[in-house]
Amino acid sequence: MFLKHITLLMFLMSSSYSSSENWKQPTPQTVVQVAQKCLRLQNGLNIETLHDDPKQVRCFFENLSLWDKYNGFKAERLGYVFNKRQMMNEILVAVSYCNDKTRQDDANKWAFEAYSCFAVGPIGNWTNLFITNAYKKVLKDKGL
Repeated sequence: MFLKHITLLMFLMSSSYSSSENWKQPTPQTVVQVAQKCLRLQNGLNIETLHDDPKQVRCFFENLSLWDKYNGFKAERLGYVFNKRQMMNEILVAVSYCNDKTRQDDANKWAFEAYSCFAVGPIGNWTNLFITNAYKKVLKDKGL
């Protein structure tokens, strides 16, 4: 049984590594554009809505190539985005568990429920910081 879990984890890690080869971490400008599009964040940093609307969750993460309707959230990419490479195994396990536990045909609900599952821990805080820091950088670059 243990070997089965190790094999599954190795498969997940290898598939996520190979799928990340062409992926580039989103710039702060991209994060702000996607947040404005998906989270309707026009004036300010009210990112609480991310936790309330399944369509917004899917839109935000999908547009940043951190989620897809076939595999769910991309754990390794989340680790890189949040600069938590030293916690990659924990992120892989948590996100993979939540992807599997909440998998369903409705992609919006799946994205929302998987995010809600792993966002209870530090990943939820990292998401908020990720968006907030992107806004701060863009505003600073604009001299505001």
